[in-house]
Amino acid sequence: ITRSVIGLAAGALLSASGLAAHAEDKQLYIIGVFHADVSNSFSSVVKKGVEQAGKDLNVKVEFVGPDKFDVVQEGQLIEAAIAKKPDGLFVSLADCDALKPMVQQAIDAGIPVMSFNSGASCFKQVGSLVHVAEDGLEAGNGAGERLVALGAKNVICLNHEVGNAILEDRCNGIKAAVEKAGGKVSIVPTSLADPSVTKGAIESAFLKDPTIDAIGGEWGGGPSPAVIDQTLTELNLQGKVIVSYFDPGLDTLPMIKEGKIAFETSQVPFNQGYLPVEFLAAYLRYGVLPGGPTGVVSNGGFFIDKTNVDKITDLVKGGIY
Repeated sequence: ITRSVIGLAAGALLSASGLAAHAEDKQLYIIGVFHADVSNSFSSVVKKGVEQAGKDLNVKVEFVGPDKFDVVQEGQLIEAAIAKKPDGLFVSLADCDALKPMVQQAIDAGIPVMSFNSGASCFKQVGSLVHVAEDGLEAGNGAGERLVALGAKNVICLNHEVGNAILEDRCNGIKAAVEKAGGKVSIVPTSLADPSVTKGAIESAFLKDPTIDAIGGEWGGGPSPAVIDQTLTELNLQGKVIVSYFDPGLDTLPMIKEGKIAFETSQVPFNQGYLPVEFLAAYLRYGVLPGGPTGVVSNGGFFIDKTNVDKITDLVKGGIY
């Protein structure tokens, strides 16, 4: 929990020093664009971070996204944001190739761009100055190592947004770690929009290979965990399959205490909203950039299990995790 709290508080600590003292500076205008709905249990916390940074740093902020995962619509929202002539822009790069032309439009218009959440492996090629996010490969690798340590040998990694770079990185990271230990991983597409697709995909995976002993990759704050829990119960596999998720939700945190979920891996969404606003404000006002040579500000890979779930639950209930 110590690392998580430190990560969560990073933006607040920094703002309490240099930048907050310059609230009298000219107000800036910064827009953030996400690749999906900005009111779900994950992105709403990102939005809270954006809004808090705006208050702390004298920045007018907006945070927008399509109704569901849609890179084409995200590109259109980036173009709409450019037309508003903000001082800075930060975007999630779920598909770097698809979004690069829009990011270049912003840069050509004199608008500095940073990125967050998805796109750690390709943000520089797109033109982003700094990337704030969990490294999907690193987080997946850590989750895979943890699954192996718990005894997993045959893992299915669930991907609820095929084509989203960070989700694919997570599954690839899990795959690398498990295969390194001599196990195997199969990647199984699921669906946020249609629980029956998720249920059918999991049933099919276990029917095809009854030796599957672990599940990883899926979002713990979405609709899939309840479906997965029901499916494991119906298949008489509760307690026989190691279950893990990425990013907690109030529905899944109690399941850690019950022993139905072994652990969740969090990327601290509050920081993913707060820090890009803070970094853009510092860049625009003072010309400074964080991230060093890599340009990546790592924010994620924090494990939640029975040892810290109560503290994380309190943070989630407060809307800041």
